[in-house]
Amino acid sequence: MSNASFNPIRTRTYTMELSKKLKKSHLNTDEKSTQVEIIPYDYLWEVILEVLERNK
Repeated sequence: MSNASFNPIRTRTYTMELSKKLKKSHLNTDEKSTQVEIIPYDYLWEVILEVLERNK
């Protein structure tokens, strides 16, 4: 984001490949694991991008 000067369009463009990897990653739902995602990272990333767009 900082490399894109927090511009939502550039941030989305610069991070497109990483975003695809997040969406393909497996959500860990094992309750015994110490690394359970409470909010899935791919969903959280979309929320961050929406906030950037609202605060242009």
